[in-house]
Amino acid sequence: TISVLAPLPLVFLDPEKTWTGLVACAIWTVLIHQVFSNIVEPRLLATTLNLHPITVLVSLAFWTLCWGAAGAVLSTPLTCILQLTMSRIDHPV
Repeated sequence: TISVLAPLPLVFLDPEKTWTGLVACAIWTVLIHQVFSNIVEPRLLATTLNLHPITVLVSLAFWTLCWGAAGAVLSTPLTCILQLTMSRIDHPV
């Protein structure tokens, strides 16, 4: 949110910009931010980390309940560590 709203005062203070320019700047930054946050980043995380998006959401909920905001920030790395640890353990057949 801060990265989207931070440039708007600079655009507003530009004497050559019109209200349509200000609105266009706000709409484009929000649109680009939403597309990358909701489409591009989850797909990249899913392919590079080998985690299903539902797994990421469940781990986010679990670690947030356990540790609050710190758990929310660390949820994906902790889940990746757990997945790697579990894949390295020899399971009896």
